[in-house]
Parts: sequence; C-alpha cells; structure tokens
Amino acid sequence: MKNILILIIFFFSANLRANTIDDFVSNSFTYSYSVNDYSATLSENELQSLIEEVDRINTISDIEYSACIIPSLEGYKIRDVATSIGNFWEIGATKNGEGVLILISIQDRKAFIATSTKTKYTDGEVQVIVNKDLLPYLKNNNYSKGILQSIDRFENSNNASENNDSIDSSIYFIVIFFVILFIYIIFDFYKLDGFKKNKNRIKFSVNSKNSSSTFDSSSGGSSSGGFSGGGAGGDF
Repeated sequence: MKNILILIIFFFSANLRANTIDDFVSNSFTYSYSVNDYSATLSENELQSLIEEVDRINTISDIEYSACIIPSLEGYKIRDVATSIGNFWEIGATKNGEGVLILISIQDRKAFIATSTKTKYTDGEVQVIVNKDLLPYLKNNNYSKGILQSIDRFENSNNASENNDSIDSSIYFIVIFFVILFIYIIFDFYKLDGFKKNKNRIKFSVNSKNSSSTFDSSSGGSSSGGFSGGGAGGDF
C-alpha cells in the first residue's frame, strides 16, 4: 500500500512539474519573431539585424530556425524549457516538421539547441555544433554571432547531406538500370536461340505500361514534428 501511494505521488508530481513548465513558457515567452530576446541583452539594431538574417535563411531552408534569449530558467532544466518553447511556438510546422530552436539563458549562463523529431541530426551531432559554433561566441558575449554560426553549421551540414543523398540515389538508379539492361539482353539472346548468322541485329523494344503511384500522407507527409527533448547544450 505504501509503495502504491509513493507511485501515485510521484506520478502527480511529474505531471504537475510538466504542466508548470508549460505554464511558465506560455505565460513568459509568447512568439513574436524568429528571434526573441526577453532579456534585453541585444541592442535594438542588433536584434533587428539578427531577425532579418534568420528570416532570410528560413525562406530558403528546409528547416525552420528560431532563437530565444531569456533572463533565467527559474530553476527548470534548460532541455525541458527548450522542448516546451519549441512545441509552444510550433517551430518547423511550416517546414514538414523540421525545426531547430536555440535557447540561451543569460543569468544561468547556459545554452541549448533543441531539434524537432523530424530533423536528421543526432544529439551527438548537435553537441558538436554547440561546442564548436555556439558556446565559444557566447563566452565572449557575442550572442548574434553564436546564433548565426550555429545556424550556418546546420545549413552546411543539411546541404551536404542532401547532395550526398542525391548522388547516392543517382548511383543506385544507374546500377539498377544496367542490371535490368543486362538481364534483358541475356533473356533476348536466349529467346533468339543464341547467336545465329542470319540474325544480324537485335531489336530492343521497351513497352510502356500504365502505372500509378500513390503518396501516403501518413508516412512522412505530415507537417507535425514536435519537440520531445532532442538536442544538446552546455555552459558558457
């Protein structure tokens, strides 16, 4: 009986904690721009320039990027706050669910890059970006540069991945084409009863068949990705 009571208390405590985080986020951090500075750390001109640059990248990228600078985590874990903000702001909803949020807490000297469930990056890959492209600039109080450098790293990695996928697909289809062609030639030779002197040419014909393809919107077609705790962070 005592164990059951402990489990019940733990369950409701966890629920209360989660609801409190969501309330903290929804009451404190209403989405206004792609970059929101609730700590007044950036100058007005610096913030406006950063917003314009992130907006420009968002118009051409497959990923939606957003940044949030807050004064304090109020005792919450930065991963939890970043996850809640990502979901509250619905980052990536217009990009087939692919979203990235850069969260910086000034008083706590902590930063976290949260990735939605539909992004292709592992937590380990995000940690490399945090360590190499975000934290070094934050340590020098160069917040705009750290944010843009991190986004650029995601973009370069994303473009390289897409190019590699395109090359791999091309090679795959070329190999398949020649395999099918080889099989067709062998089959045609057998059909002609081998090489015969009176057969001075082989006619290849390709019959087109009506085919239809369907797209299942339930497998990758949904724009809803959501944030579930993925990403990485560190102190600066």
